[in-house]
Amino acid sequence: MSLYKRLWIAIGLIMLLSFAGSFVLSNLSSRQYFEQQLELKNADNATTLGLLLSAPQNDGVARQLLISAQFDSGHYQFIRLTGADGSIIAEHSQPGPKHNHPGWLAQFFPITPAVGTAKVSDGWQQVGTLTVASHTQVAYDALWSSSVQLLSYFLLAASVCGVVGSTLLRLITRPLDSLVAQAHAITERRFVTSSEPDTQEFRDIVQAMNTLTQHVQRMVDDETMRLDSWRVKMQYDGLTSLMKRQPCLAQLHALLARNDASAAGTIMLIQVQQLAQLNQDQGRKQVDFLLKKLGRTLSAESRQFDERLAGRLNGADLLLVVPGYFQVEQLGNTIYQALLKTVSEQSFSTDINLHCVAAPFRAGDHPGKLLGSLNGCLQLQPPGTSSFTVQTAPLDNTVQQQPWQRRLDHALSNSGIQLQYFPTVNDQGQLSHLDACARLKSDSGPALSAAVFLTSLRQMGWCHRLDQVVVAEALHRLASSTRPLAISLSAAVLREPDRAEQLLHQLSNAPESRHNLRLEFACNDAFLYLSQLRQLCIRLKHLGCKVGLKHLGQQLAPLGKLADSGLDYARIDGSFIRQLGEETEVKPFIQGICSTLHGLGMTVLAEQVATENQWQQLLALGIDGGTGPLFSEARHTDQVARP
Repeated sequence: MSLYKRLWIAIGLIMLLSFAGSFVLSNLSSRQYFEQQLELKNADNATTLGLLLSAPQNDGVARQLLISAQFDSGHYQFIRLTGADGSIIAEHSQPGPKHNHPGWLAQFFPITPAVGTAKVSDGWQQVGTLTVASHTQVAYDALWSSSVQLLSYFLLAASVCGVVGSTLLRLITRPLDSLVAQAHAITERRFVTSSEPDTQEFRDIVQAMNTLTQHVQRMVDDETMRLDSWRVKMQYDGLTSLMKRQPCLAQLHALLARNDASAAGTIMLIQVQQLAQLNQDQGRKQVDFLLKKLGRTLSAESRQFDERLAGRLNGADLLLVVPGYFQVEQLGNTIYQALLKTVSEQSFSTDINLHCVAAPFRAGDHPGKLLGSLNGCLQLQPPGTSSFTVQTAPLDNTVQQQPWQRRLDHALSNSGIQLQYFPTVNDQGQLSHLDACARLKSDSGPALSAAVFLTSLRQMGWCHRLDQVVVAEALHRLASSTRPLAISLSAAVLREPDRAEQLLHQLSNAPESRHNLRLEFACNDAFLYLSQLRQLCIRLKHLGCKVGLKHLGQQLAPLGKLADSGLDYARIDGSFIRQLGEETEVKPFIQGICSTLHGLGMTVLAEQVATENQWQQLLALGIDGGTGPLFSEARHTDQVARP
C-alpha cells in the first residue's frame, strides 16, 4: 500500500474518530438545550393560557375556543384541561408533524422535556388543571440538521487535510523518487549516485547507497587499472614500448578474422640491417638505446590511428598495422622518414640502414603468408643502404570492377544487404543467440563480407545507413523468431545524436521484436564516446534491448566509467583467446576480466574460439559463452538456420 493511501486512511480514521466524539458531545449538549427550551416553552404557554382561561367572563365554550386557538398556533403534542375531579374538560392532541430525522436519533438522544401546568379558576372556585406538552419532532429535526452540518464540515476538513497532506508528503518524499531510481539503476547494474536530500532520515539512506555505488566504482576502477597495467606488462616490450611478438601476431590474426572495417588497411614491416654486427661494433647498450628511440618514434608517428598495432617481431624487425587506412605510400613514407631522422640523430661510428616495406591488407589474408611476402620483399632490397618499398596487392576482381559509391548506394536503398548468422553458445555449449553480420549481395558470386566494403562506407560517411538497414533486417527476422539476435552498430550512433534518435525510433516501432535484440559497439568507439554510450544505454534498456561491447581487452582503464551504464555483456578480443596455448600470462588476465565484469553483473563472452582446448580453458577461467569457428561447425548449423 502506498504512502498516499496510508495517509488518506489515517486522515479518514482520525477525522472519523473526531467526528464521532464531536457528534456525541454536540448532540448531548444540544439535547439538553432543547429540553430546557421546551420545558420553558411549556411552562410559559401553560401559565399564559391558564390566566386567559381563568378570566371571569369565560364559560365552558369560551375556554374550549381559547384552548383550540392556542393549540392551532404552535407545535403542541397535546393541551389538556382536567377538572378538579380528574375528568377531562377539554383536550387537543396530534401525532406530530412529518419528521426528517432517522429513528435511531431519538433512541440514542431522547428529548423528554417536562410538561407545563397551570391552575384554572373561576373566581375563587378552582375549575381544574391545564397541562401543555410541546412536540419534540422539531427539536429532533434541528438536532439532525446540526449533525449533518457537522458531518459536512468534517468531510470538507478531511478533504482539505488529505490534499494538503498529500502535497506535503509529495514534497517530503520527493527524495525517495531519486532513491528509487537509484535502486532500480543498481538492479540494472548501473551504479549511479544521487544528491543528498535535506531530510535526515532520507539523507542517511542516500549516503549509504552512494557509498555502495562509489565503492563499486572504486573497486572497478582499481581492478581495471590493475588489469590494464598487467596487460601492458604482458604484451609490451620493456625496451621499445612496442608489442611483443606473440601478442602482436595474435592481434594481427584477430584483425584479419573480423567482419568489420578493421580487417583491412595498411601493414608495414621495418628491418634494422645487420643488428648483430652493430651489437659487436657499438655495444649492446648503444644498440638498445637506438631500438628504444625507434620504438618511440614508431609509436608517436602512428598514435593518431586509434586501432593501430605496433610491435617488435624479433631483435631487428618492427611491425606496424593500421586498420582502415589505405594511403599506403603516404603512411609508409612518413614513417620511413621519421625513422631515418631518428637514426641520423644517433652518434654511431658506422652507418645504420633501414629497410621498410608497406602493403595493403584485407580480410581473409593469411597472416603467415602476408608477413612472408613482406619479408621476401625486404630480402630483395640492396644491402648497405636504406630503402622504402610499397608492395601493391591487387584487389578482388569483383571489388575492383565496381564503382563503389553507386553500388553501395543502390544496395543500401534497394535491399542489397543481407545478414549472415553465426552462433554464440553459453557455458553449457547450448545456443545462446545469433550474431548477425552484414553481407553485400553480389550477382557474380557469393556475398561480400562487411570487411570488404565497410571502409568505403566509412569514407563516404554512410555507416549510419548500413546501421538502419541492419536494424531493419534484424527486426524483420525477430518478428517471426524468438531466438535472440545480436548486431553491431557503428560509431555514428554514438557520435551523432540524430543517428541515435533514428535508432530509437526504429526500435520503438517494433515493441514485440526489440526485446530479443542485442546491440553491440566496438570498445574503441565506446571508450571514445563514453557519455553518449551511457545515455544511449539507459534509453535502450527502457526499450528492453540488451547492449554489449566487442573486442574488449586492448583498453580496460575506461571500463570503470561505464559502471553506471547498465551494459549487459562484453566480448573478449580474439587476440587474447589465440594466446591461450602460447602465453600462460594471458590466463590470469582473462580470469581477472571475467571477475571484474561479473562484479558488474555482466556476461563475459569470448571471440574467435577455434579449438576445444581453448574452450575448456576459457570455461575454467570463468567465461560465460563464446563464438568462433569451433561453434560454426555442423552441430550448430541447423540451429542457426532455424528461426
